[in-house]
Amino acid sequence: MSRTPSADEARRRAEAAASGTGARGVSAGTCSCGRALSRGSDREFVCGECGERPGQGPGQCDCEPLSEAESKSQRPARRLVLTPASEIDPEPVVWAWEDNGHGRIPAGSVSLFAGREGTGKSSFLIWLAAQITAGKLPGSFSGGPRSVIYVAVEDSWKYTIVPRLMASGADRDLVYRAEVQTVEGETYSLSLPLDNKLLKDAIAEYEVALVVLDPMMSAISDTLDTHVNRQVRQALDPLARIADQTGAIIAGIAHFNKSAGTDASSLITGSGAFKDVARSIFAFAADDEGQVITQTKNSLGWSDLPSLAYHIVEATVPTAKGVARVGRLVLDGESERTVQDILTDVGGGQERDEKGRAEDHLRKALSNGPRPAREVEEEAREAHGITKRTLDRARQSLSIPTQKRASGWWISLPEHEGDLRDLSRLLPGEPVPPAKTAKDAKNAKAGNVGKVAKDAKAASPGDVGTVGILDPRSAPALAARSLTGLPARSPAARERDRQDPEHPAPTCEHPDCWDALLGRCREVPA
Repeated sequence: MSRTPSADEARRRAEAAASGTGARGVSAGTCSCGRALSRGSDREFVCGECGERPGQGPGQCDCEPLSEAESKSQRPARRLVLTPASEIDPEPVVWAWEDNGHGRIPAGSVSLFAGREGTGKSSFLIWLAAQITAGKLPGSFSGGPRSVIYVAVEDSWKYTIVPRLMASGADRDLVYRAEVQTVEGETYSLSLPLDNKLLKDAIAEYEVALVVLDPMMSAISDTLDTHVNRQVRQALDPLARIADQTGAIIAGIAHFNKSAGTDASSLITGSGAFKDVARSIFAFAADDEGQVITQTKNSLGWSDLPSLAYHIVEATVPTAKGVARVGRLVLDGESERTVQDILTDVGGGQERDEKGRAEDHLRKALSNGPRPAREVEEEAREAHGITKRTLDRARQSLSIPTQKRASGWWISLPEHEGDLRDLSRLLPGEPVPPAKTAKDAKNAKAGNVGKVAKDAKAASPGDVGTVGILDPRSAPALAARSLTGLPARSPAARERDRQDPEHPAPTCEHPDCWDALLGRCREVPA
């Protein structure tokens, strides 16, 4: 049942609206004199200078009006705006590409096209561009040719992209190569988020329906770490807003990493933000039996749409300097096989070994960022029956980096190593020892990541978390004492231990007090 506001409440809302305040009073607005309003003792808004209630006309406030510049300086730089859901009109999803009555790519969104090298990702987007420029793509762009912006970093325009566009029947007058030119006349590749406004203005001016970033990672500014979620989102979140505001598809090509898993979305190189921001993800895979596209994410539509089979045919394109031969993608309809099927077969058959299962578990468990190692191990053992030894082998195979915290060891996927180094943001107040990197993890023996180093004599003060048997008189042992907070033995004391058999270093009868790293009891003074 709706509640009718009282006369006093209605009056307060009207006055709040007149002074620039929302219905919920989130922002106080400004007084008629130009100064900021504040809450009075009776919770009414009053002038922050004289305390009088402002009105819509003159004479309601005794303050001398501020100049325009002074008034601007009084206004808060940021304010929270709350809009009730009842004031937001619902709308159905607009599908830029519909396949057999089901939406695959929503208009005004970021889409990702991922796979290993040579699986036809770029060829598919050339096909998509050709359909859009011809007005033939089933969906919201059907019936009217639209423009396409193509940002290519890896492929040559004159040898590859233009011949492929010609072979696919694209209207080349509607496909634009995008580059950024400085006032000095120098030309650079698009860099996001620096060039966001330039891209948004071009989409609006040329009525662009599709923007291709080939590959997407190369379009992100080199000042951002593409393995750190919050840095990647500095580029992708504004890009998603541009897509939403213009209605264009922002299509990015991504590559799989070298892991042997079967979860296509988890194989995407770089930060997990790439798959999180995208509203739709298409995975590509090929083997001797054929080539398959599987939609692994469809946030706004059905999640179990059938996979599509395709093949690449050779096409000849006449040019002024002879015939160019390129590949052209042809869709063959629905496929009973999926990308996961192909990745499973390539990875060793239907019966995955224990190590492969452990690798899949690690990818899924760590897909959203770093987690405590003990928590991941317990989950693997209790939920999936994976032993710690098998998990250690999988960690070595995936080059899992580690980070020691006061609360214990943390681990992450190599692509999230930047977040692992930035654990101080997740666990404030704890000291951060140096992390064991993915490179260290790859070179370590199974089960030894961050724990045991046989060549302990080669340890250095930076090797926090490394355990071994050191000569207590060696330089590494002295360094280790300083790291563990123990006083170092003086050179004279060490020399006495070596030369004077009548005064050997005392020993301890309590094993719990024995320090294997130093070869002596912690309680023995230096």
